[in-house]
Amino acid sequence: AFAVFLDRAGGRNRLIYAKADCTAAEYERPITLHITPVDLADLPAYNRGGSFDNRDFPLEFYGGRPGGECVAVVPLPDYPIAAIRTGQAVAGQGESWSVELAVGR
Repeated sequence: AFAVFLDRAGGRNRLIYAKADCTAAEYERPITLHITPVDLADLPAYNRGGSFDNRDFPLEFYGGRPGGECVAVVPLPDYPIAAIRTGQAVAGQGESWSVELAVGR
């Protein structure tokens, strides 16, 4: 599983994902990132009517895989966030790991 950290230093709001000994399969699987805003009216137009902002991504969008370690730094939206759910799934097998963060900002 990846370690997931919420970084709020210096007014930045971002998630940092890190995993030593990252396999090629783990690197190639997309990360699910579902952000629940404090106010659902803050959801982007493409997610209106839902209950979270779907920001799933491939690791290569936000990071790299130097020396077998996967690292990704993902900027978060500016709206107030109530919670974050993130993880990774294996096709046909479900989630291989997930993390839920109560943010409440």
